[in-house]
Amino acid sequence: MEDAGPSSGHAANARPQVVLASTSEAGRSTELVEILQRHGLSAQHRQYSDGASLLSLAQSCDVLLLERQERGDANWFALRMVVEINNRPPVIMVSDSSDSVDRIVGLELGADDYVDGSFTDRELTARVRAVLRRCARRRTEPAPVGASISAPAGEVGEPIHQRGTACFGDWVVNFDARTICRAGGARVKVSGNDQRLLGALMRSAQQVMDRDTLAKTMHGNSAEVRVRTVDVSISRMRSKLDHHNQEVIRTVRSRGYLFLPKVTWT
Repeated sequence: MEDAGPSSGHAANARPQVVLASTSEAGRSTELVEILQRHGLSAQHRQYSDGASLLSLAQSCDVLLLERQERGDANWFALRMVVEINNRPPVIMVSDSSDSVDRIVGLELGADDYVDGSFTDRELTARVRAVLRRCARRRTEPAPVGASISAPAGEVGEPIHQRGTACFGDWVVNFDARTICRAGGARVKVSGNDQRLLGALMRSAQQVMDRDTLAKTMHGNSAEVRVRTVDVSISRMRSKLDHHNQEVIRTVRSRGYLFLPKVTWT
């Protein structure tokens, strides 16, 4: 088994390149690759030994299947590392486990899809093709900068990516660098999903935003809008922003969320 590195056929081969990445030869890697190949996809198994080799793999393929081979946080750290990079491929977590908690965690951490132990051969192939189609649409129809965050449900076609810098209270948010910083404190990185959520709330500061609109801002009009991820992102942002009993994001019962501070855009 060769170690991770750029795929030599990636640029020359017109077919989308699918890489199944794992830390060892254990698990179902070979079987999964054979399934994809039988259904007409160009797929290969590649091992990675550290973060650098995984990022190299992610930048050399069109879809990354990340195999969850072990319990604990190692696979989640690997997933977060990949979803943070610019121009990343779609990522599908693959696991033998049918544990719904693992599936939810994987999606909330940024995986584009999660295939558990109950999948069939055709389902696996269909899911890979589906994320390829979504990725192709995003490349050809980028979300317009400055699009309305509060558009009615169904009118936001793709995730909205906020740009620039904004301030509220003693906080500075740099959307280009995906960091938040409090006066006198260290910069803290935020995930792409959390950044899109925060940008939407700040653009509509002091107005209630419903969870469906926030979900579409984060994920676009995908086949499955994961509203639950809004609550998880809200919880993460509160843990970063709420200090000294100063409430930043308020839950408005049966309506959604309200960003309380006044925002200045620079």
